[in-house]
Amino acid sequence: MAEKIRDELSGMLGSLLGDSSFLEVDRRLKSPNIFSILRMQYRKSIYNSLLAYILNPHENHGLEDNFLRLFISKALQSSPLKKEVDMQLSPIPYEKVSESILDWDKLDILSADLRETMVVTDYPLGDEGRTVDLCIWNEPYSFAIYVENMVSARDSWKKYHGSGEKYAKSLANEYLLDLYKRWGDESGDMQYKILPVFLTNSGEKPGEVHLTRVLDYSWMIDELEPFLLFPTISSHAKMLLSDFVEHLKREQAEKLDPEFYSKLNYLTDIYGVVISRMHDHIMECNGCDTEEDLIIAYHDIYRRHSDTIDTLWLYSDSKTFPVVKQIRDEIDSLKHDEQMSVFQTPSTISASHQSWITLEGTDTHGKKVSSESFLAEVYFSASIGSCGIFVYQEPTRGMIDRIWMKAQEISEEMDIELYPRKVLSRNFHLVKKTYDTFNSLDIARDFIRFYRMLEEVFSEVLPGKSKTL
Repeated sequence: MAEKIRDELSGMLGSLLGDSSFLEVDRRLKSPNIFSILRMQYRKSIYNSLLAYILNPHENHGLEDNFLRLFISKALQSSPLKKEVDMQLSPIPYEKVSESILDWDKLDILSADLRETMVVTDYPLGDEGRTVDLCIWNEPYSFAIYVENMVSARDSWKKYHGSGEKYAKSLANEYLLDLYKRWGDESGDMQYKILPVFLTNSGEKPGEVHLTRVLDYSWMIDELEPFLLFPTISSHAKMLLSDFVEHLKREQAEKLDPEFYSKLNYLTDIYGVVISRMHDHIMECNGCDTEEDLIIAYHDIYRRHSDTIDTLWLYSDSKTFPVVKQIRDEIDSLKHDEQMSVFQTPSTISASHQSWITLEGTDTHGKKVSSESFLAEVYFSASIGSCGIFVYQEPTRGMIDRIWMKAQEISEEMDIELYPRKVLSRNFHLVKKTYDTFNSLDIARDFIRFYRMLEEVFSEVLPGKSKTL
């Protein structure tokens, strides 16, 4: 790292630690909250249990069936992603299934007596071990609702790489069939209505797009806060819901807490460069043996302020960098492959080839299906100031090792220096280049060179999937 850049980052780091806005944000993020204390933020089972608790009118929270009625009302007011009827839920026709979908007037829901409703987590469907995250059913009103709860962590490179249009792997079609068979049996005396609901905190979309209702966690803020003043709410339920409301506000400050979001914006506008450099180093470092003051400071500051640095990094990464558009224009002019898919966000550009994304798999019946899973991608991040290749450790270990060995061969021929392999929980860098100053043409050339290298790697590792140049 150039001495001038190092001095600028050191000075910026000192100013950050003395900034009153940083101290305010840090105090708030360090304030006691059961979700952060027990590191429960992204544990799906915790979310499932919490929802089941506040939705269940038989629990001792004191909310009775009030939140349950509100939840069902919100679900029914939402819409499926698609409304055209171009699908077949074999062996039951789409029209037949759609007739069994719950369709209830808002006023009727909010005035209904739902105290006889049952709510359970991990409800089994069929004989193959599949489960629904939450199942809500009511015999007096003859309905059954299943909820797929998609809780995703924010702190991942995948947050900003890729198209952003991500559909979650979902068994909704099979759930619909099972629910239809279970609750909609024509031979039974009681005809149940069913409703599939997809609840998300990350903007992901359900695999079933014709019948499934989509809800985002953000709607709960305005709706849960009045319940904190509910006259019958128990003290422990009030504490739990208060912590959950605060947790959601921190997670989605841009939507839910403008004052907090303003402070985050201020800090990332001024200190975004050093925050991103610090976070990038910490995430990739498996232990530093260095006497460099700046690197030692990175580790010491992150150890004391990890939650705050993580939060600021996420917001820094969402900033708009004008250079990204310039680099994208240069990449498009140099682009050599029509199958090269380029994605752009305010601070990043990433590219992949269809053959590096789509892998064949099998369903529970042994039938071949295609599922989306990133193997690797080329990226440029303006917030961190680097360009490189990420390889995701989702495939088998054998695949990862073959990618690494083939890259070593090709890198010598292409005069590209491989990044020292550091095995992380989600991915590792194959190539990485960090820039002190941005030159859009030079970065675009690096981006295309790295893409060519990755394309050649996959032409060997996945023959027939990617063409050899």
